[in-house]
Amino acid sequence: MSNSLGVMMGKRVYKAVVVSVLSVVFAVALAGTAFAIDFSSIPNHAIVGSVDLYGMTLDEARAAISLEASVTRLPALKVKSAGKYFSLDASQCLVLDVEAMLSQACSPTVDTTITLTRTCTVSSTPVDAFTKRVAKSIYRSRRSARYYVTSGKLKWSKAIYGRKLYSTTAITAVTRALAAEATSGTARPTLTLAYKSYTPTVTDKKLGRAILVDLSLRKLWLYDHSKLLKKYGVAIGMPGHSTPRGTFKVIAKAKNPAWHNPGSGWATGMPSYIAPGPNNPLGTRALYINSSGIRIHGTSKTSSIGHAASHGCVRVANRNIEKLYPLVPVGTKVFIIK
Repeated sequence: MSNSLGVMMGKRVYKAVVVSVLSVVFAVALAGTAFAIDFSSIPNHAIVGSVDLYGMTLDEARAAISLEASVTRLPALKVKSAGKYFSLDASQCLVLDVEAMLSQACSPTVDTTITLTRTCTVSSTPVDAFTKRVAKSIYRSRRSARYYVTSGKLKWSKAIYGRKLYSTTAITAVTRALAAEATSGTARPTLTLAYKSYTPTVTDKKLGRAILVDLSLRKLWLYDHSKLLKKYGVAIGMPGHSTPRGTFKVIAKAKNPAWHNPGSGWATGMPSYIAPGPNNPLGTRALYINSSGIRIHGTSKTSSIGHAASHGCVRVANRNIEKLYPLVPVGTKVFIIK
């Protein structure tokens, strides 16, 4: 009797469990069906632009998002670098992610109303092209300050500092600015792109002074940039011993120089050595330039000034070379023209 009762009770419990499991499965199935139905339309009051997407079908919502969040409505990105200004059309660089915004609109929320954030991806191709355009526009090679002669006059040009855009940094900065503009929907402050500056070898300050000798006028000028410091008459090389023309520099200086016979034909019969002194052939001061045997030096023979009287050197009266000498450092450029 007890065994029969136990079997009957076991069967009842089994039936109850089966019924319960089936009920749960059926409920889940109904819930799944309801979930699918709910997401055939927008379940939230999701605002994009001036439109509420609530109740729209997904395709209607996609169309509204594409229109209201269109990147064509975004202002151009303003950029400057090295004093130059550029403009980048944001719509050429941004791709609206409609599906991501649709997901925002359908996501469960405790808020009664949500405002959708414009979601975009930034295309690297137009950003790279824009950055290259900026880089090319601001690029400048460096150039040293220099002296030059034009129309018989000594002139100088200022040094130019080189510059080059930090391209990798610029691409990152532009990409971030575009993403921020897409999110805010408003114009960003002008973006400044950094660049590297290159100092020229010879700056304006390092240019120093320069000497101009005009063989036709038999004149010497000393300049400090555009400022004339000294001007003197000179003697130049006689026929057969002409003073060389060209661009040279002072390579050495001598105060009260001694004269050593160079062994040239014109020096035959002259002493092998003449001690320093005012009547020394080199006078009281000498500036050696990088042309063999050529100097700008003093002379006691002031009557030779203004004439072709030397053996190639440029003679300056002793009283004048003594004024010129301390103003001319080694390295000074010397231009000799005719």
